[in-house]
Amino acid sequence: MITFFLSDSKLNGIMRRIFYPFANGFIHQTKWARDFLKERYKFKCPDIILPNPLWINDFPVRKPIPKRAIAVGRLAEQKNYKGLIRAFKLVIEADSEIKLFIYGEGEQKKELQSLITSLKIEKKCVSSWLKQRCD
Repeated sequence: MITFFLSDSKLNGIMRRIFYPFANGFIHQTKWARDFLKERYKFKCPDIILPNPLWINDFPVRKPIPKRAIAVGRLAEQKNYKGLIRAFKLVIEADSEIKLFIYGEGEQKKELQSLITSLKIEKKCVSSWLKQRCD
């Protein structure tokens, strides 16, 4: 049995053109793969689709989780939390369910809190300023 993966390799393409006409049959994982190969290589031998044995009903129903973004770090100019907060204002306009949680401590704490207030996103931007370092 010879197998060739579906890749863009020139060698694979050459090998397929040489050997596929001599195949006694094909086994495909998907209908898409079968249709693609039949169209491209015009093989006439028998073929079958054997999909992955994945049963969707075996998976538990997923519970929705709250949409949230989390930022953790030192509240310093070089970390650009101001940019994050301004960008998050745009995210809120696209998805009103999301919240931003900021965890950190630093010299920009008051400035960032003022920015959050001035942008009127206090309900969507939760600041949990850390009281101590986490070493």
